[in-house]
Amino acid sequence: MKTTITALCLLSLTSLPVAAAEFCVGTATELRNALNIASGNNQDDDIRVELGVFASNGSTFQYNETQGFDLRISGGWIDFFDNDCGIQSPNQPLGTILDGSETTRALYIRASGDADIEVTNLTFRNGVSSQSGGGLNIVRVNNLNSGEVTIANNVFISNQATFGSAMSVSSADTFHLRNNLVIDNNALVRYAVQVVQNDANGIYFNNNTVTGNTSDLLDESGGVYLSTSGSSNLLVANNVLNGNQLQDLDGRNSASSVFYLFDNNLDVLTGSAPDVVSGNFNLPNRFESGLFSFTPDVDSPLVNAGRSPCGMVCPFPTPFVNDWSLGDTDVLAQGRVQIGVVDIGAIESGHARDLIFWDRF
Repeated sequence: MKTTITALCLLSLTSLPVAAAEFCVGTATELRNALNIASGNNQDDDIRVELGVFASNGSTFQYNETQGFDLRISGGWIDFFDNDCGIQSPNQPLGTILDGSETTRALYIRASGDADIEVTNLTFRNGVSSQSGGGLNIVRVNNLNSGEVTIANNVFISNQATFGSAMSVSSADTFHLRNNLVIDNNALVRYAVQVVQNDANGIYFNNNTVTGNTSDLLDESGGVYLSTSGSSNLLVANNVLNGNQLQDLDGRNSASSVFYLFDNNLDVLTGSAPDVVSGNFNLPNRFESGLFSFTPDVDSPLVNAGRSPCGMVCPFPTPFVNDWSLGDTDVLAQGRVQIGVVDIGAIESGHARDLIFWDRF
């Protein structure tokens, strides 16, 4: 297994060294070994996964950590100056595939304490769970709502679970889910995406494309379930949320928190009534033609129709409604903002807005 470990400076003359571990993996066996080592090495860990298909072959890729250390796992890595994981490929952003082989979850992460978890630039395919999260499942020891979870620039396709067929995540102080493409996943009961949080900072769900997801039960939702309770706030912005079975978004919040709903192409909304609403519409997406194309076409109402978290300057301290990010790139590794205003959905088109759709006519 290709493993490098970088030692950080001593905190004091009497303290033990604090180290971060970096792994470069190119096979399913190396990935499984890296996750196992990272689970118990009492260090923050950075697992870099090379381009390729990593099949579970009947055994879920899993990480179980109990000491509160951070995990970053990312795909798309290639050789650069004799470093096997020296740089992320700009040409094959979807080229690292975690495949559940239609028998197991693709990836299971169990964090602890206030550990931060970051999952980026991976494709989750053919994951299966009789419970939650066929593609990706993230939980935390004792269901603590602490630490941050970032799930960005991933693709979820053809996964299956009872609940949250593509992904099911719970228990963090702050969730950032952005620039993900979620298509053709099937729940035995309900939802392609399931996020649950209680008495914490909140959930940010922005610039995702969620479409074509189904449930085996015709009277249940194939869309997105975002649930906050207690003091947790909820912000949903710049997403494509339509074309899913029955409901596209089931958003839940409590009387003591705020639900913001901004600039989504949204069809069927259920759950709690949003507290602050602006710029949402329901129109055909008008993606470019071609197989597996989810790029807005030149005449799409998604083009330059999103919003940024702040104007020129963010206020300090930054309020919840402004404390989110578009990310630097979309799910195809293109610049996230190209014509001055971000597009709606996971993919940036690079088109200027068609005048016909200037007022979403």
